Amino acid sequence: MEVFLTAYSVQGAARAMDDLRAALRTCRAFPTLRGGGKWSNVRAAGQLGEGDEDVAFRATMIPIPDTPALATEVRVVRVGTTLVTFATNDMSGTASQVRTPRDLVHRQVAALQKVQAAPVP
Repeated sequence: MEVFLTAYSVQGAARAMDDLRAALRTCRAFPTLRGGGKWSNVRAAGQLGEGDEDVAFRATMIPIPDTPALATEVRVVRVGTTLVTFATNDMSGTASQVRTPRDLVHRQVAALQKVQAAPVP
């Protein structure tokens, strides 16, 4: 699993979540950023109710051409102006579906909320 934190302005964070939700209504496939791979079979996944808002999707990812397809789940949680992205992949290429552990998402989001609530010295 990979975890990414991305900071935005107040409006930017909400807009990024809106854009992601809108894309999930129609997008079913897209290329990877590097390497000529692709994401396919993109479909929305259930939300966990974490942070200020969250969105998730499952997909099949081929990281580079002629490699096994990987079952993938991506969860994005907004906490204030920060988006935390959890990307879980089946690196063995043998599972048809993967899930990001709910307790891990909860603990990481709670830690982020605690940091954001702390007074700045």
